[in-house]
Amino acid sequence: MADNRITDHRLKMNFELTSFLDGDIETAVQSCAAMEQKELLEELAESVGAATV
Repeated sequence: MADNRITDHRLKMNFELTSFLDGDIETAVQSCAAMEQKELLEELAESVGAATV
């Protein structure tokens, strides 16, 4: 028996397979964008912190 899901291990999230295959990927796209923004902000904070030391 197969699971009816797609797992993105980077996000630690599951998405319903049939909806995903039907093109309902907005939640996955938004989650990836949010993760990327968070990583970029963390890098910026580190570089600003390093510059002030």
